[in-house]
Amino acid sequence: DSFDIQYDPASLLQGRLEATRIIATGPHVRLVENVDDGRWNYQRLASPDARYNRNRRGLEEGQPLPLPEIVLRNARVEYSETRGKQNVARGAMGIEGRLSPSPDRSHYSFEFQSRGAVEGVGPVVTGSFRLDDGEVNASLTNFHFGRDVQAMLPSEVRDWWVSHQLEGRLNIPDFRYTPAEKGHSAKFHLATQLDHVKLVVHPQEMGGDETIRRLTRYHEEFNLLRLLGLDLADGI
Repeated sequence: DSFDIQYDPASLLQGRLEATRIIATGPHVRLVENVDDGRWNYQRLASPDARYNRNRRGLEEGQPLPLPEIVLRNARVEYSETRGKQNVARGAMGIEGRLSPSPDRSHYSFEFQSRGAVEGVGPVVTGSFRLDDGEVNASLTNFHFGRDVQAMLPSEVRDWWVSHQLEGRLNIPDFRYTPAEKGHSAKFHLATQLDHVKLVVHPQEMGGDETIRRLTRYHEEFNLLRLLGLDLADGI
């Protein structure tokens, strides 16, 4: 709905416009997952080879990038998915939050409060991320396995959630994530505190490969008998 941008007058005199604080009121973001290929629409915003050009900004080597404080008020994120040519809405989440740069401009600290359309006040996320390597350190509280959070998940994770009838609450006091870089895989550390969390574990997930093959064969034979109109109660 509106942007309030506060800037550094000194940089303006040097021919650069550098914001020191940006307040976004009522921003509206639509996140869409293509279920067919597992990609999201925001992944098209930047090329993997994109690089920040310091020379165009008039920055010397080693000079930190100008980082504005970012404040979100009454933000709204809508989630949907496409299957073939069909677009299906999944849900929405309201967000209030702030991103604050560190004094040395090496990382951002953040705090976000979410509010779901169905269940009201949702998870609170606090933490920081480094700009040089993208490492994230965060904590999450008041996480409830409900419809609002479920709408935010990728389709594969959401399907697993539904099939295992996941419910309950949890807190994540320690979450650390480092993106993959230069041939090294991504790393993450996750500590959780469970509060009456329940889920259904299917028999196929408890056995080895031979057990799974045997159970699958039994299910196929049972379904075939049902298609033929035979009843196990009659001695079949």
